[in-house]
Amino acid sequence: MLKKKAEKIIDVRLTSKDENWLRFKLSYSRAMEKYFNTDVFFVKYEENIRDVDDSILYIPAIANIAPVAWAAGAGLHVESLDRTFLDSLGIVKNIMHNMYPGFSFSGDIHADKVVENAFKGKNVSMLFTSGLDSTTTYIRHRGEKPCLFSFKTYTPFNPPLQTLITGHIRRFSEEEGVPVSFYDSNLMIFLNERQLLEDFGRYLPQPSWWASVQHGMGLLGLCAPLTAHRGANKVYIASTANKNMMKNRGDPWGSHPDIDGNVSWADVKVVHDSIEWSRQEKIGFAVKKYIEDTGTYPLLIVCNDPDRPIRYNCSRCEKCGRTVAGLVLEGIDPNRCGFNVDDRTFGELHKKIVNRELHFTKNNRNTWKDIQDRIPLTGVVDMYRSGEFFEWLRAYRIPGVEYPKTNRFQTILEKLVPFQKI
Repeated sequence: MLKKKAEKIIDVRLTSKDENWLRFKLSYSRAMEKYFNTDVFFVKYEENIRDVDDSILYIPAIANIAPVAWAAGAGLHVESLDRTFLDSLGIVKNIMHNMYPGFSFSGDIHADKVVENAFKGKNVSMLFTSGLDSTTTYIRHRGEKPCLFSFKTYTPFNPPLQTLITGHIRRFSEEEGVPVSFYDSNLMIFLNERQLLEDFGRYLPQPSWWASVQHGMGLLGLCAPLTAHRGANKVYIASTANKNMMKNRGDPWGSHPDIDGNVSWADVKVVHDSIEWSRQEKIGFAVKKYIEDTGTYPLLIVCNDPDRPIRYNCSRCEKCGRTVAGLVLEGIDPNRCGFNVDDRTFGELHKKIVNRELHFTKNNRNTWKDIQDRIPLTGVVDMYRSGEFFEWLRAYRIPGVEYPKTNRFQTILEKLVPFQKI
């Protein structure tokens, strides 16, 4: 047990494990209290994980809390933890220390009991959202018949939207003949994003703890009990960054190949997939080839707007806009991939860019630059009157990195806090 006199302590205790529920009670010293919206962390699975060893069941909570402890220099205590995962945290901590030198990293992780686990499974799994990144990873590893692990992002605040998306992913799994397993958690809202940004935001690549630090290891951690139940020995996580965004391998990001690729537990390995491709190359090398090989258009769910009507994509936000532009540039009709595009779409997109309604972050700026560099000098695609847009974009000087004054993601997370109770 950590010494009570330590100034900064986080204690994590598994208080309940029903057939498919995990509930953790968080206790923390006064100095750490400000970083949490609640003292409960939970995960709900579709699978019966009751018989999975506690040392594995603790992984979902620790994977999401450890970076907070490292940033603040807090000691982290847990009753039981998998040996391989504990060792991997030591590696990840060193990697993050180089990426985030402003973090403290003075605290240690202590487990009362460290357990050696081995599932001896032969199955493959992957995180799947039906976005461009995860669809690319599925296409690349389709022959391995991976089990799809899908996090219910919209469950607490937009059930109809979640039902729509869940329904599509279930149908996709049935059509592809692969299993799917959904899970839900308050991992995105149990932390006080605003306070974390206030204290550590100056060290982050963009104003979001979730995007800059948490989302890779945090989502992977939730999968650990599922890999035990499913007998998996490998988990693919699709790269949310790309080779253009990470020209410097040490650039920080919440789902980084050097972080994700070193996370492991029991005898399960994590593979960070497709970092070698840009977003536009994923469309050209994976999506386009999939369409040519199968005659089927994959439904891509890329939209970041949680307040959109009950549809797969709003087709109006920045992320939808660049995905639509990327698809059309490859000669792919976006309307067959889950978007709503007509002859007004590219004119409206042009106005939003010129009027600076769409902000260029480090990630999306590289994507727009990649689209720009791939516009041919002749024979520009003119689908839905896109020709004029691409002619203009080819010569447009893309602004430098900028962020909106209002952190929309932070605002969304704060709106969700009341929904986290179970």
